Amino acid sequence: FHYHRTDGTHWGCAYQGLGELYSALGRASTATLAIKVDERDHRSLYAAAMEHYNRGNTGLALGYVERALGLAERGRYKVLRGFLLLFHKKYAPAQKMFEEARAAKPAIPGPRAGLGHLAIIRRQYAIARSHLAASLEAWPPGNSRQWPAHDRLVYKMARMGLGWIAANQNQHEDAIQQFQQILAREPDDLMGLLGKGNSL
Repeated sequence: FHYHRTDGTHWGCAYQGLGELYSALGRASTATLAIKVDERDHRSLYAAAMEHYNRGNTGLALGYVERALGLAERGRYKVLRGFLLLFHKKYAPAQKMFEEARAAKPAIPGPRAGLGHLAIIRRQYAIARSHLAASLEAWPPGNSRQWPAHDRLVYKMARMGLGWIAANQNQHEDAIQQFQQILAREPDDLMGLLGKGNSL
């Protein structure tokens, strides 16, 4: 993606950078979906949203998850929509999604991870760390490749958030440890590699 954007809006904003990255990946990913989408089935729409997210097509992913939510209110749908909105710097509706999901099921880790990222944006690092640490307490040991796609997303975003908090405070050794936690489970994860590379 473009490093020399004239308005400089992506400098110092991890979420703007993610938006640029996902946009570039989405343009490069033109293969058809590996799944058949049933527009009447919220589970099918959600699966399509996750596949588009994994390919970097965040705009298409957002459309699919919004249609899934139109058919069924599910916490994980709201969490995915919240993160997609976050990547597009739509912070107020993202917060609404995370808060609604948390109100419905306070114990699930996804909303806390999302709220942690919103606190990072406000540079409220102590609040952010509290949310993200609480989110990570829910995860069992083991290989994250065996987890559902939603769980991998939430785990990765929680670890990334802790890494960004440390990096933003010039604590790069701590940041690298967080990014390495992602890479230990998924060595080819692009976000983890970029985070670790920046801190190195």
